[in-house]
Amino acid sequence: MFVISSQPDEVALSGNPVIWKVRALDTEGMPFMWKGARAELKTTGYIDVAEGDFFILSWNEPTVSSQSIIFLSILSPSAINHIPSDSGEYPTVLAYWEAIAEIMQAHPEIAPFFDVYAVDNGDGISLWIQAREYESGWSVSYNIDDMTPPDYTAVAYDIPETNAPDNYNVNVDVIIESTYNSGNYERYATLYGIPGSDSEVAFDISEVLHKALTSFLADPPLPPWGATEPILLDTLRNYYLRVYESADEELYDNVSVLDTKLILLGGIAQNLFSAYDFFANLAEDNSLLTWYPDKKKVGVEQPEYLPFVNYSESDLIFYVEVTRYFEDGTSSVVNKYTDYPITLAPWQVSAIPVGFTQLGLNPAGGIQKYTVQVRFRDFDIDPLPEGVNYSPIRTYYVDYNYYKEQRYLMYLNSFSAPQVLRCIGDLVEDVGISRQESRHILPPAYNPAFAEIRQYDADWSEVFTYHTGWVTRLEARALQEMLIYNYLYEVSPYGYIPLYLVSESFPITATRDTLHSITLKTKPALLSKFYSNILIPLTAEQEGWLTDLEEYWQTSMALPWQTEE
Repeated sequence: MFVISSQPDEVALSGNPVIWKVRALDTEGMPFMWKGARAELKTTGYIDVAEGDFFILSWNEPTVSSQSIIFLSILSPSAINHIPSDSGEYPTVLAYWEAIAEIMQAHPEIAPFFDVYAVDNGDGISLWIQAREYESGWSVSYNIDDMTPPDYTAVAYDIPETNAPDNYNVNVDVIIESTYNSGNYERYATLYGIPGSDSEVAFDISEVLHKALTSFLADPPLPPWGATEPILLDTLRNYYLRVYESADEELYDNVSVLDTKLILLGGIAQNLFSAYDFFANLAEDNSLLTWYPDKKKVGVEQPEYLPFVNYSESDLIFYVEVTRYFEDGTSSVVNKYTDYPITLAPWQVSAIPVGFTQLGLNPAGGIQKYTVQVRFRDFDIDPLPEGVNYSPIRTYYVDYNYYKEQRYLMYLNSFSAPQVLRCIGDLVEDVGISRQESRHILPPAYNPAFAEIRQYDADWSEVFTYHTGWVTRLEARALQEMLIYNYLYEVSPYGYIPLYLVSESFPITATRDTLHSITLKTKPALLSKFYSNILIPLTAEQEGWLTDLEEYWQTSMALPWQTEE
């Protein structure tokens, strides 16, 4: 038998501990218990230890020879091995023997390895000492030859005991939905554990869930360039556990299918997780799953996405309220995505396009900045009710300046939501080559064209070095997500180029720094093997990489080439 003694909340983050605890029980419903080697000193009736009497406690450890301690009964104990001889100073005889147990327990040679306790057995007192370790090799006993007979008996139990059957295991099948709300489930892992001294087995299934949800992501897991409709992120799944027991005894064959719960792909820092209930605290002011600071500067063509999680208890159809601020000091409000209703289930995440061009804003309109806020309103009601805010306001400043280089790097944050970094510093292209060479013996009749040193192999890669340009201190800190996870693409109207960050250390900030810039040394994540520079014909499989005009295809070096007619 077993019961679930602890379980996670209805929704959890896959990157943080997701712990289930199962308590194993015997056929009578009692928790499994293990008893190490132990000994009992039992009194006949409720008596004191006569002054001058003593007993010898002896024990053996698996790796240490026999040891012993003499406990002497005296009227006024003054040493660590003295026990009181008069129970009159205690409220009951049991309390007197409990005091003796405490003295023994406090002895420095006993405290690390044994538990000592006294119990009333109905016709006297039993003074028990029990080894904390359960493996064989331990033994403990009382020698009562110098105590007043027949008031005492002593029994030793050298063989550890348990009510757990042989080869007992608790097994857990982790079963995850292949597509959210599809009802199609697959078993992704089977875990097993042996109950501990508390009769419990703890299963942290976060690693299984995190790897499974990561494998569900599209490749590449990014929105198409210039997306103008909100996108549902594929980061939420239902899952459940199938728990069953196994043992040599056929009586232990119970199976239980547990209730379904939700898991969201992502995680937070361990110190935050230990002191903060992430989902319980989600509200209007923190419903955007991004650590990037507010007041971001964006280019006119820059794609930008706002990851919003539906923290409410019901399905949500949202829109985005955009407030434009003009050079003349005026402002105006426009509602976006009212024509693209996306229903977000509780805890689902949407990547909402909020780039300048994605929102359809006019670069000639003199917009200095704009703000966005996720809201809800039933537009079918007449008159229109007031909207309800579901996110904080985010501000974007528009950068109309011309830059010789303007590259966009898209990466996934800790919630696997797309984020965009605009790099406006110089781009440096290099090639790194590791050569294997051989030396040839000169033949007797060699000529001046003979090659004595030849290359027989080479490993090479293009190296792209991006410079972010100036960013704020808070932006530099937030970009650690990109640097750590190394899930990076260069994106453009011509396609996505998977990149691999080569650098392993990045200076973020320092005291008194006011200007911050990060250098990103990368190489293509898909190795070229051979250099090519030719026109690439289009096929149906490549349509995802086309521009709207269907004129360009992207090479492995992130350069656009005219396609064949």
